[in-house]
Amino acid sequence: MRNNTAYFIVIGIGVIAGLVTLCVKVWPEEEIEPPRVLAEQILQSETPVEQRAAAARKMVIHGSAARPEIRRVVENYKGDDPEVIIPLVQATAKANNYQSIPRLFDLMEHPNVRIRGKAGAAVRKMMGADYGFRAADPKSKRDEKLKMMKRAYGHMEQDGVLSRLYDGKN
Repeated sequence: MRNNTAYFIVIGIGVIAGLVTLCVKVWPEEEIEPPRVLAEQILQSETPVEQRAAAARKMVIHGSAARPEIRRVVENYKGDDPEVIIPLVQATAKANNYQSIPRLFDLMEHPNVRIRGKAGAAVRKMMGADYGFRAADPKSKRDEKLKMMKRAYGHMEQDGVLSRLYDGKN
């Protein structure tokens, strides 16, 4: 009788765990504002930094669907807040927004090592190669690697490699 009770307890726990997992997967998530609205929140200088950072993190969730807005924000954002810039860089990489690579090159020279690192990782992902850029390296070494990456990017742009890869254009 005790073995049957233990058996039913284990089965019961398994059923409850399965139902909880199902509810978590099926339960509707928080509504995320459209990319256009998020972009405006980020670009408005009177918006508190915490709100701009939250909007930037939500841009990451939109991914490639927000590519035009991400590009507009990355190229026009004038703030210097890592809490905002880092998620914008991550959104750029997730959306494969290769047209913003020149702006990411600028961010790879930023004084904040975290921003430099995220920008370098985003460029590495989109260009499909590791050029040896390390955000914590001495400036002379970073400059050397950045120069090599810019040269490679120029060739890729000239040959249309990135547009074919990310836009499907032949």
